[in-house]
Amino acid sequence: MKNPIAIIFGGVLRETRKELNIPIQELVDTIGINISYYRLLESGTHVIHISKTIDLVNAFNHFGANLNYEGVTKIIMGIYYTQSLIAETNKEIIHSKIETLLENLKELDNKLYILLQEFYNNGLFKLMPDGKFNLEKINSNELGGLVNQFLTNYTDYGKEEKVVINEKVQQIFQNLPTLYYEFVDNFINDLLNLPMGFRINDLKKWEDRNTDKQNIKSLYALIKYKDSIIDDNNFSKYKYKFLWDKSFHKANMVFITPLSKEQVQKEFKEKLYNAIKDSPNMRDGFDKAIEKLNISVVTISDEVSSKIFTVSDDPIEYNLAWVFCLQSNINVGLKAKVYFDNNQINEFRDFISLNYEDSQDLLNNIMQLQ
Repeated sequence: MKNPIAIIFGGVLRETRKELNIPIQELVDTIGINISYYRLLESGTHVIHISKTIDLVNAFNHFGANLNYEGVTKIIMGIYYTQSLIAETNKEIIHSKIETLLENLKELDNKLYILLQEFYNNGLFKLMPDGKFNLEKINSNELGGLVNQFLTNYTDYGKEEKVVINEKVQQIFQNLPTLYYEFVDNFINDLLNLPMGFRINDLKKWEDRNTDKQNIKSLYALIKYKDSIIDDNNFSKYKYKFLWDKSFHKANMVFITPLSKEQVQKEFKEKLYNAIKDSPNMRDGFDKAIEKLNISVVTISDEVSSKIFTVSDDPIEYNLAWVFCLQSNINVGLKAKVYFDNNQINEFRDFISLNYEDSQDLLNNIMQLQ
């Protein structure tokens, strides 16, 4: 039986190769292995020897990937650590071994511990009635996305958002000539006094840039009016391209509506498919992309609605609020007001970007409503 982590790791290598259109012969020549052996790596049948890890990373990065050597090394170590589980058929013994491994890793290697704990929590090591590991879990976008994040963003993997932000600011000042400290300090004060508002075109550029960089991990959105999102005109302009990104995990959309979840999901799926039907690549990957959509429906009081859709010292009551969770563990909170004319969307405007605390509050509120 194959190691489930090896299968996921191999799948990420395969998807990365295909996404970057890397010729397989050139890739294996650069690594220094033959095609047959490499295909066994992608299938999860074999694991590359630790001595060839640097060659694997350099080869992929030569063709435009962004693999982190330490992240790849740790994944391979995780495969070796769990190899003793593969021949085991007793569920209690597997459970005991995993618990012991996680307990040891918690002190020795926190990042690998966090990844393997995620695998364990998602039932990756749970045996099915046929005595095999759960193939559906192994092939899920969510677990593949976790491994991809581990491989490409190892430095910040598992860190809290506030820690990441503080480290980045500290790094800027540590590497900056001290003569410029006053200039940077004044620049930061000027930034803090800038208005929070921005234009829709600026948001689209930001989203496209971060989608191209595979930097968006998940989305949490609260929508007051269903038709502001599920609308042919909106889908013709905004096709939620990040759903097709292999690094993207989930789009969690909460609609305030008396309609059922099934009705809303069906309408969203049909209108989005209609909008992308002339794009062969998006159409071919539609089923996998739509699996990442998680729709919830709720009814909330005016008091709760006002609390979520307003901002301190801002007279506008917004009707659309969302948070992008980035691979760098930073959460970007946003709000907007959608204006209607004769029950038709007239325009999106009054966009604002939230600060750290407001973004975190919004994320928590949406997660509680799911």
